[in-house]
Amino acid sequence: MKLGIDASNIRTGGGQVHLVELLKHVDVDQFGIEKIVIWSCKETLDKIETKLWLKKCHVPVMEQKFLHRALWQKNKLHIKLNEEKCDILFVPGGSFTTKYRPVVTMSQNLIPFELTEILRYGVSLSTIRFILLRFFQSLSFKNANGLVFLTEYAKDSVLKITGPIKGVKAVISHGSDKGFVRTPGLQKEINLYSKEYPFQLLYVSTIEPYKHHHQVIDAVTKVRAEGFPVVLKLIGGAKPTVENRLIKKIKNVDPLGEYVQYLGFNTREEIISEYRKADIFIFASSCEAFGQILLEGMASGLPIVCSDHRPMLDILGDAGVYFDPENADSISTAILKLIESPKLREINAKMVFDRAQKYSWIRCTTETFSLISQVSDEYKQNKITFT
Repeated sequence: MKLGIDASNIRTGGGQVHLVELLKHVDVDQFGIEKIVIWSCKETLDKIETKLWLKKCHVPVMEQKFLHRALWQKNKLHIKLNEEKCDILFVPGGSFTTKYRPVVTMSQNLIPFELTEILRYGVSLSTIRFILLRFFQSLSFKNANGLVFLTEYAKDSVLKITGPIKGVKAVISHGSDKGFVRTPGLQKEINLYSKEYPFQLLYVSTIEPYKHHHQVIDAVTKVRAEGFPVVLKLIGGAKPTVENRLIKKIKNVDPLGEYVQYLGFNTREEIISEYRKADIFIFASSCEAFGQILLEGMASGLPIVCSDHRPMLDILGDAGVYFDPENADSISTAILKLIESPKLREINAKMVFDRAQKYSWIRCTTETFSLISQVSDEYKQNKITFT
């Protein structure tokens, strides 16, 4: 089998991690893969390991905006796939405009299918973008020969909007990054912490409306008001306007910079270091197709307070302490529950760590390429050719 991968829409974040891990762990002999050809931006291609069977292709349009990349997909991609004699196309980014078949794609962004989350962006370019994504991804999913969802919840949410989809469907969750793995540490009484040695709360996430950073900051302010020596660290990139609002919020509640630290975008190594220093991990998102960062927190062996929305409930199960992400009082109550009980923190940390071990990139890779092989074989048996 010769596989083409259109990763023109894979540029950062969980989608990039997923692609890198897939190509790192795939056993090409197991699936009879002769060659894989991938088209993507330079940043993504540079992060993918070099393999003898892997051909990395970069064209200037990959660095341009979505519309330019979509036109390249529509007008040029099928020519490239035929030149490389590919048997099947994999589009992990979700949307495609090519008429080439067969195609396997993925649903990795749930916001376009959640109207409540789109409305958080108000009248903005982001709102228009999400509405357009809903249209393009719905069309792509209906035209795909195979479709991967990350969770059952994501599958149900998408199909509620698109209606029935004819292609082969599979739920395949992401894996856990071994670099974050750390067995749970000793949980200490809160009275052993002080202003000089504070209890550290960590929230790693891009700064977006559905991540509810402002409510988390208010919640931690309430915990401080109860007399607990806590410090909140926020890690994650943001658009300038969103970042400015966050910084303004922090200055309003903590003008002296005593307990809220916004660290901005950090490297993977720096983030791992912060996980090692943290005492509790916070995850306050109300919309996720999966929740890769939540899995990082779990693998790091930290007690976790988490949004009570799905699919977070499915991933954490009974191992988390939950809150309403839109309610600062609910968040502060969850944090206090863990802070005041070292025993609960100990139980919580062990349970989340054990659950994280179930998420393997090897399993994810095997299931993904099994689906691709299945779709390729079934397409050949139907003797349908590209025109």
